[in-house]
Amino acid sequence: MCWPYPFELPLDGGLLVCGACGAERDWLLILQLRTETVSVRCRCTNEWREPRIPAGWYRQHCGELEQVDPHPEVTNRALGFDGTFASTYL
Repeated sequence: MCWPYPFELPLDGGLLVCGACGAERDWLLILQLRTETVSVRCRCTNEWREPRIPAGWYRQHCGELEQVDPHPEVTNRALGFDGTFASTYL
């Protein structure tokens, strides 16, 4: 399950920052259902597991989606997280 999150995301007294490009907002938050962990994807295509975001926070702020696409590359492209909009804030 994934949810576009266009805002800054404060964590541990600072902001979530992409380690590859330095972006500070406009994330794709991904809930891994099997492991109940949250991953973050940046528009530059950098993706990482983010242990500071619990699954409960994701469900509270992002909600549940009705449909899950089994092909992440299709979802990434459809939402603009395939590198097309790297270094661009929407």
